Amino acid sequence: MSAIASTPEPSRNARCPCGSGKRYKDCHGAIQAPPPAPVGVAALLATARERVAQGDTAQAESAWREALAIDPNEAEAQIHLGNLERERDHPDLAVAHYRQALLRVPGHAGLLNNLGLACEAQGRTDDAEACYREVLAATPNHPDALANLANIQYGRDDFAAAAATYQRALVGRRDFPASFWTQRAIALNAIGALAEAEQSLREAARLAPEITKIHVDIGSLCLQQSKFDAADAAFERALALDPDHRYASNTHIFSRM
Repeated sequence: MSAIASTPEPSRNARCPCGSGKRYKDCHGAIQAPPPAPVGVAALLATARERVAQGDTAQAESAWREALAIDPNEAEAQIHLGNLERERDHPDLAVAHYRQALLRVPGHAGLLNNLGLACEAQGRTDDAEACYREVLAATPNHPDALANLANIQYGRDDFAAAAATYQRALVGRRDFPASFWTQRAIALNAIGALAEAEQSLREAARLAPEITKIHVDIGSLCLQQSKFDAADAAFERALALDPDHRYASNTHIFSRM
């Protein structure tokens, strides 16, 4: 089968090939192609998802903002832009995006949880707590909302409530960061649950083995429980990380004595 060659476009000043006798630019050459069809919101969101998968956040953000120019209440775009602004430490902008998204998807658990985080970044802990409790009213075992509520209780030195809420969060999942486990340990220690506090710190040490303070705190908890060999090992690990740590050094000597 022979290939089909495309016909080259005539010169603008040549006679139009249609036979009208006019110059091409004054006849068929003057007919413009129709403008491209406008891109819809669904296509823009699909493009944004594709760009996120490719690690191209800038192009994804451009697609989300273009979607909002068409539909200002488009929830998916508002949520993603809110997350971006929260990561950029712009909580005011994040809150504005999240609240706009809630107009379209009221009661959305993940959205309310992130709104709570943005409110915390603004210093509005009461509003943040209200967000987390709204999530928990609908989904009592939502692990992220429970962990975030526990952090607020911890920040208020309400250690008994914080310890209980941290424990509820662990029912749903256990893959929390080291900070979760260290704060849980402090809350447990404050209410006298020393063995549980030690285990919580050991999980923190597994996740962040390079943090000296975690090993020091493990050693101190072991001393409180008269577990001298375990305390000795913890202080040795702390001093391996920071040989000049005075408290670890002094307490290590005391432990051996």
